[in-house]
Amino acid sequence: MDRTKKLLSLSGNPDEKYYIIHVAGTNGKGSTSAMLEQALLSSGLKTGLYTSPHLHSYRERIRINNKLISEENFAEETEKLRLLIEKNKDLFEENPTEFEFLTIMAANYFAREKVDVVIFETGLGGRLDSTNALRTNLSIISNIGIDHKEILGETIELIAGEKAGIIHSKGQVVVGIQENAQGKKVILEKIEKEKANYYDAEDISYKILPEKDGLQKIYVEELETEVLLNLQGEHQIDNMLSVISALKFLKKDLPVKISDFLKGLSKVNWPGRLELLKYQGREVLIDGAHNPQGARKLKKYLDSKYAGRKIYFFLGILDDKDKEGILKEVYEN
Repeated sequence: MDRTKKLLSLSGNPDEKYYIIHVAGTNGKGSTSAMLEQALLSSGLKTGLYTSPHLHSYRERIRINNKLISEENFAEETEKLRLLIEKNKDLFEENPTEFEFLTIMAANYFAREKVDVVIFETGLGGRLDSTNALRTNLSIISNIGIDHKEILGETIELIAGEKAGIIHSKGQVVVGIQENAQGKKVILEKIEKEKANYYDAEDISYKILPEKDGLQKIYVEELETEVLLNLQGEHQIDNMLSVISALKFLKKDLPVKISDFLKGLSKVNWPGRLELLKYQGREVLIDGAHNPQGARKLKKYLDSKYAGRKIYFFLGILDDKDKEGILKEVYEN
């Protein structure tokens, strides 16, 4: 992270000018980030969101109040940072990577636009991710599974160790619902080592109610209220529990209106996650599941919503992914 830290310093430490929520995990970190953005926006705060990858436009990666950075601002921020690097090229043995560049560019843009709070999603892993160079107020770790083994490690323990690298000394942490006990153990050990304060999303009791107007409806016992969620799949309820756990920290640190915060969950939109479209009179369901863990969630949703129906399944995926594992989850289980 040395180059990123140098760029932050050269840029005047823009990350010190707003509240930062840092989100890592294998599955669900993007959905968790999107929920947080909409919940905070609905609470009356000016929000920034930094995610990857994008689906349609590169500008999706940098948003303010749920609006993509404009082409003009993107070009302007790119040129400003390029000139800064050129002016200080003697400080760098190698040019910053694309992701390092984009992370600092986003940090600068959010500071320029005077946002109140920014959600930064990690690109890969956590410990050595460029986003981990940023000063953080709250860390969230969503469900951890096996992915990017060639970079993060072959075992769940190694991968969890990399993700848990976003936990800092005496920091604030939310532990999302974890399917793997060994991975969770690594996270909790890191929390203890860093003497961090944490909430466990697993501690929140809830009851799933019949849907309302196409939205998931959940009664959250701790809040004694019903919550509507505009994302499909029970796994999104797990992500929602991380967001509600984060609320325990956020309401102490930010002027959050809890009722508006929860209403924001009914408005959240995150394309490519069990997204239902219509094409020539047919239903087309699009999902970004790219590992066996994600495929398991997809299969569970298909069984609950489309049992007995004939489904045509198309899989487009990079060669480094576990294609056999994904297909096994969908077809054999």
